[in-house]
Amino acid sequence: TNEVMGFNQSGSIAWVFPTSGTPWTVREIPNVSGSSSSDVIVGTITGNVYCLNAETGGQIWSTSIGNVFIEDLKIVPDVNQSGYPDILASGINPNIHMLEGSTGINIWSNSTGGNILGKDILGDLNADGIPEVGSADLSDVATVYNGINGNGIFSYVFGGGSSTYAAEHIVDLDDVDGNYSSEFAACSRDGRVILFSGGTDVIPVELFSFNAI
Repeated sequence: TNEVMGFNQSGSIAWVFPTSGTPWTVREIPNVSGSSSSDVIVGTITGNVYCLNAETGGQIWSTSIGNVFIEDLKIVPDVNQSGYPDILASGINPNIHMLEGSTGINIWSNSTGGNILGKDILGDLNADGIPEVGSADLSDVATVYNGINGNGIFSYVFGGGSSTYAAEHIVDLDDVDGNYSSEFAACSRDGRVILFSGGTDVIPVELFSFNAI
């Protein structure tokens, strides 16, 4: 049965919402409906994305990213300053999308060279106050995208296009080298894990006095 169920605190079914396509991923999203609780984001194996009121199961919005298998959805801090968190969506194809959390409207889309196998929310790597996002794909490439507009800002190629060297995943890390920036790591099908520096963040220092020479 293609449906999502909500349960109350005693484990009883509180609501049932029918979906077009089998639901595969369900995520909590901070309140986008104006209710007293958080809400629910659902992705199906047919590319549909639903936002549901967590209290009632009522549909807030729905959209589609194409006839693709959505394996996972990521909730992203507000990238377009709308006041609501956003959603990073992709299926088993080369396309990656940022959706407005309150409406489902597409903020940006980009395409990689191969089916996306993994994605994550990264740190703010370009110092614009918004986190970047990354993907790993079947064409051996780990890519980092500007969180605001989706433009590619970095890529690393593990191999020559053979799925033997497919980039399997990319993940966010804390500051591991002590330079005040977040690192990230990517791994490949042939067993390599590579740690990438997030760069060097400038730490402002307040000057109480300054004498020109």
